[in-house]
Amino acid sequence: MSTDVDTSAAETADSEAVAPDTADPVLLGVPCAVIGVLALGLFLLGYAPAGSAGAVVPLFVALSIGLFVAARWAIATGIGPVAGIFGLFGAFFLSFGLLYVGYVHNWYGTYPAGTDEATAGVALTDTFSVFALCWAIGTTVLVLGALRLPLSVFLVLAFSDLVFVFVWLSFISDTFADLGVLRVLAGLFCLLTAVAGAYVFFASLTAALGAKPLPLGRPARS
Repeated sequence: MSTDVDTSAAETADSEAVAPDTADPVLLGVPCAVIGVLALGLFLLGYAPAGSAGAVVPLFVALSIGLFVAARWAIATGIGPVAGIFGLFGAFFLSFGLLYVGYVHNWYGTYPAGTDEATAGVALTDTFSVFALCWAIGTTVLVLGALRLPLSVFLVLAFSDLVFVFVWLSFISDTFADLGVLRVLAGLFCLLTAVAGAYVFFASLTAALGAKPLPLGRPARS
């Protein structure tokens, strides 16, 4: 009888020990981010037809909701840095959708009605270059502050930062519309971000399901 009680208590203790690992906001936030950067990368590399950027807007809005939910989940579990990262990615996807749709329909008065194509092109460059520059600065600060994260997670953030840098450079050099080298580099780093994020998601999911944890790498800075 005593043995049965001890065994039951041990099983209960084991299940309680495993439970925190299964309640991981990474399981929602990371795949949302991976899908988003993958879609962005394909667009930057010219996979989508010209002028079809609006097709990713509904996807980005949906993914931003998933990321905000993951951020709230992280807050509830006391993981502030994770909440901040997911909230930041969610803000990017949502703000990009609002910026793109708003620009196309001139909701914000970016260019006067009846503006010729050349002037509208300058307005587009100015608008999106400022957008990309602001995010490049923000993610650079994020990367510098995330040096203590595991290497695979750090790479997700570092690659994301480079995407913004290359997009900004492609706009100010007026090569974005021509699918220049800088835009291609931005697209390639989107794909690298997606690969690194997919590994983090796979490692987190398998560990939550009871598999041996996969290594996420040592922090760049201890």
